[in-house]
Amino acid sequence: MKLADPIVVEQTQTAESSESPAAWQGWITPGRVLFLIGVLLFVQYPEVFLGTHSFFNHDFGLFTYPTVHYLRDRLLHGEIPLWNPLNDCGVPFLAQWNTSVCYPPTWLCVVLPLPWSLNMLCLGHLLLAGYGMYLLAFRWTGNRFASSVAAVAFALNGFTFNCLMWISNMGALAWMPLTILFVERAWREGDRRIISAAAVAALQMLSGAPEIILMTWMMLGTLWLIQMIRGLVALKRSVLRLGAVAAAVMGLCAIQILPFLELLAQSDRQADGGTGAWSLPVWGLANFFVPLFRCSRSIIGPYFQIEQQWTTSIYPGIVILMLAAAAIWMFGAVVFKNRRAANSNLDAGLAGGPEKIWVLFLLGWAVLGVLLALGDHFILYPLLKRVIPGFGFIRYPIKFLIPTIFSLPLLAAFAVTSLFVVHPSGCLSSTAKATDTLKQETLRRRFAAVLVSGGLALALVIVVVVISKAFPYREEVWSVTAWNAAARAAFLASGLGLLLALSKEGRLAGFFAAGLLVLLGLDAVTHMPRQNPTVSARAFGQLDLGMSETPTLGKSRAMVSPEVEALLRRAALPDRFAYYVGNRRTLFEDCNLAERIPKINGFFSLHVSKQQAVNALIYGDSSAPSPTGFIDFLGVSQVSSKTNTWEWVSRSSALPLVTAGQQPVFAGREETLGLLADPSFDGRKIVCLPPESRADFGEIKTASVQVEMVESRAHKNLVRTDSQSPSILVLAQTDYPAWRASVDGHPMKIWTANFAFQAIQVPAGKHQISFEFRDQAFEWGAIVTCLSIVGCAGWWWKNRRITAVKLA
Repeated sequence: MKLADPIVVEQTQTAESSESPAAWQGWITPGRVLFLIGVLLFVQYPEVFLGTHSFFNHDFGLFTYPTVHYLRDRLLHGEIPLWNPLNDCGVPFLAQWNTSVCYPPTWLCVVLPLPWSLNMLCLGHLLLAGYGMYLLAFRWTGNRFASSVAAVAFALNGFTFNCLMWISNMGALAWMPLTILFVERAWREGDRRIISAAAVAALQMLSGAPEIILMTWMMLGTLWLIQMIRGLVALKRSVLRLGAVAAAVMGLCAIQILPFLELLAQSDRQADGGTGAWSLPVWGLANFFVPLFRCSRSIIGPYFQIEQQWTTSIYPGIVILMLAAAAIWMFGAVVFKNRRAANSNLDAGLAGGPEKIWVLFLLGWAVLGVLLALGDHFILYPLLKRVIPGFGFIRYPIKFLIPTIFSLPLLAAFAVTSLFVVHPSGCLSSTAKATDTLKQETLRRRFAAVLVSGGLALALVIVVVVISKAFPYREEVWSVTAWNAAARAAFLASGLGLLLALSKEGRLAGFFAAGLLVLLGLDAVTHMPRQNPTVSARAFGQLDLGMSETPTLGKSRAMVSPEVEALLRRAALPDRFAYYVGNRRTLFEDCNLAERIPKINGFFSLHVSKQQAVNALIYGDSSAPSPTGFIDFLGVSQVSSKTNTWEWVSRSSALPLVTAGQQPVFAGREETLGLLADPSFDGRKIVCLPPESRADFGEIKTASVQVEMVESRAHKNLVRTDSQSPSILVLAQTDYPAWRASVDGHPMKIWTANFAFQAIQVPAGKHQISFEFRDQAFEWGAIVTCLSIVGCAGWWWKNRRITAVKLA
């Protein structure tokens, strides 16, 4: 199906709205630009498209694939995965947000085979990113060629390639241009635009990347403020429309937001949690021009900055940097040096009026993103952490580069628009033939700005190479940096050549335009060796873990020993197949989800704070004795060998996950943690309870109780007990407010036991006890979301009828 041409009818302040399109620009449609992006991606990853190989490195194999596998498994069993009983002795799953449970595109992985469907989902978001950027750039510039440059640059760059390992970050980035486009249209035009904006923004919200979503709305708020100050929008009307969009988005996403807020309140994430770790080093600014400067190559293949490892690349494309710098140069020269020229030449060249706002807006965010990404290397990030409560929730400052990566392609689009303006005759106006549209001298100055920007970029590349040679850096190979810089210089020169050739308006203009787009894509896919390595799809097949008895839900758990955990965090193998299969065999991070094996820890953005505290007893201080008694209480029946990484050792001392009859010990936080850390702790005999529970358990003594786990599922545990006296029943499952307990159908209060787990009082006699996960935040969120969908549909239908009446 052919993609619709963007916003042609409604574009009121563009050059193309009143002028015929250039003949060669007729082919630059969103569909063809997406086809070009798709071809470049196929050339880069043919084996992924064909399904013989898959991405695997870093979070893709350790988090994204296992969580999607668990989501698929639960949905195929007719169950919404609210709770994950396989990690951290139990942890919320849907509420994590970045598990993307409520994000509709993720559901494709339920009906299509893994891991191929997951790979296609991530790659497909690059196409969505390009499409959204094309539409946004076209609305702001009215120039097809400029829009296609922005689309290719945003879809294909080092930063977005790095995000291929996450559905959440890739989804939020891909929806970012469309969210800004639709929301900005909504506050300006109202009516049904409000609903379409809410729908698009809700999809970004559900993707699961809070930081990217927050930055998107911060950028929207800045844009609205600039337009309001400039008098381009009415204050009251635009505020009401923007508020309506925000309210609709929150309503549509309540099913995800409310559980997330509940987990956030119970989690280890604090408002002042930003430590400045994984900041952009000051010298890392050079990586905008030379991607491999002072970078180290991992044994798996990708290069990375030693000081931060959240992203393997920040490279936006050297031609894009040149064009963005030229746009800023043109804007500054006109606005600050010649006001009269600003009211005539610039407005005509950049499609009239609002482009000055866009350039100012994009320049501000591009610079701000870099300054914040420097973290503690620059004063701004520490200052904002002190001034703005909650700013520290964004723990890794490198993520602040997102507005920069978003802004640079659009700035480049404005530069292209200023260089190539559509002429009424249908030809491309350039330096030679612009007399009846723009003064010839004006265009010469603009091409001069591009040439100067290109010269400066080339000079910076040379300086970076010289610094690399003069000041050797640990693990950097100068010859690699030099060749990488030479390739970037070649792309820069080629880009300049194509721009100059395009200005001559010959019959080959369309060929040169296509060549520039291909050049941008090739620069991105070749800026470093295989940024996203792949492994044979056989690495995701079934495994024999070599356990004498595999732990199962409700019976026992596996444990990666602290020694192996520390080794896996810093070690790798050159054989990618052996490396990823090895990670799976050791159940590293979340690999246990794909094997359906419960273990005592996991890898998530948010952990229940109490659970993290007790996990620190095992994985925190390596010099402290192992808390073997507490490990027994957790039901660890298999532990990874300290001498053979991939071997599992049985533990016969593990307790059942449900026990009863212990003597209560009433203790505060520190005393409880001290008792659990003692190797002699015996979970059969004592249970640590908070002092405020003394009224319920003060009279209970040690008792002999027969206890049996009848049924254990993700959201329900059924237990039978038989005791001659009242007793305490302890379930080695993370305590969380959504859990409800009942004895023979009668509700019973759950108390926190052993600092992070669950305990209830059980009367004498035979009883059936039920623990059920009832997430009221999810239930209320689901109700609000359903009502919001109905309300949005009604609003859309009402405005559709009103529009039809007006047209009639």
